[in-house]
Amino acid sequence: MPAGTRALGGEVLAAAVTATFTTASPTVTSTFPTTALRPDSAVAIRFDQHVDRAAIARFLRVQRGARTAVPFRVVELDEALATWRRNPALADPLKNVTVALAGDHVIIAPVTAWPAGADLRVILAAGAPSLEGPRPSPTESAVDFAVVPPFT
Repeated sequence: MPAGTRALGGEVLAAAVTATFTTASPTVTSTFPTTALRPDSAVAIRFDQHVDRAAIARFLRVQRGARTAVPFRVVELDEALATWRRNPALADPLKNVTVALAGDHVIIAPVTAWPAGADLRVILAAGAPSLEGPRPSPTESAVDFAVVPPFT
């Protein structure tokens, strides 16, 4: 604000004042469902702020261990629900799925199947964009999910 600016109450600003701020960058926060998944199940990746799903999906990767990439594809809620309904353990969580997915999220599914018994990590790469400001993610963020072991 320049010096001399008059407030509604009549006071006059004696010296110029400037302020700066930055917006938060996007991070992944959690998954849905939170239980171990079937190898054919979709998983929703939730974010801490508004994101463009198509833009943010390009910054996601799924890994098993330190280096093994696991292929995935982005799916819509209808397809995800079909996979979740095949899991009886999700009957109760699915009653509130609209609440669980109320915030911004991207739903992914395996290209073929998640590796049975695997602990997988979804990583949001540095540089991911947000709809809440111009600041891209400066570092990676990640969430983990588990896949049930094979039936024996």
